[in-house]
Amino acid sequence: MISHTGLSQTSVTVVIPRYADKYSKLVQQLEGGDTNVDYREFRDSFLDSEQFKVAANQKPVLDTLRTTMHELMKESKYAEIVDVAKKILSIDYTDMEAHKILQQTYKILGDAPNQKKYHDIEFGLLNSIVKSGDGKTCQSAWP
Repeated sequence: MISHTGLSQTSVTVVIPRYADKYSKLVQQLEGGDTNVDYREFRDSFLDSEQFKVAANQKPVLDTLRTTMHELMKESKYAEIVDVAKKILSIDYTDMEAHKILQQTYKILGDAPNQKKYHDIEFGLLNSIVKSGDGKTCQSAWP
């Protein structure tokens, strides 16, 4: 892995899918900082997107990135954590753990705007699941 010396100069950007579908448009909106979306609709749009097929084929890559992200967290390598989390989001922008790790890392780094953006997306995704049922029965399951 390449060592990074400064976050602002080396940080990877999230790759926006180049499909003309709802998911790609919502990823662009969210990554642009407009977090006011219907997150249930966003999650559903991922399942209907071409990017979902790409993500399915890249499961081994996602697994490796996730393992790397956790190793970097143990070493407090913040710039690298940001890079790896954004690589995960480039494959699957609905990944709540990557949003969580980004918002926590940006908080440590003192980057309030990015911390807020990824916090809002993380909790938007989470609330789109847990606020629609209690998960205790089939009738009240979390979608």
